[in-house]
Amino acid sequence: MYTLKLGPATAVVLTDRRIIKQLLEKRSAISSDRPVNEVGRRIGEGDHILLMDNTPAWRLLRKQIHQDLTIMDEEQLDKEWREMEAAAGLENARLCVRWFMICR
Repeated sequence: MYTLKLGPATAVVLTDRRIIKQLLEKRSAISSDRPVNEVGRRIGEGDHILLMDNTPAWRLLRKQIHQDLTIMDEEQLDKEWREMEAAAGLENARLCVRWFMICR
């Protein structure tokens, strides 16, 4: 877990799937919404779960992710988590390119 200072706000980044699962299962009331993020909306174009507002589409994606985390066995989950982390690295690179193009 680490934090990032993003303008006036502080973002918490979780990297342990067990903590993420606990947050989704036990503490969803405090973690299911976020402040309006215009930059995130522009970069993600509203279609990336990490940058979406609390909408019906976001709730559906969140529900699907939660189900995936609770149905899989530990070994399968570890394998898929590594694959998602690799894909997230590529997505982050794309987001950086978008951000660069918007700021030009």
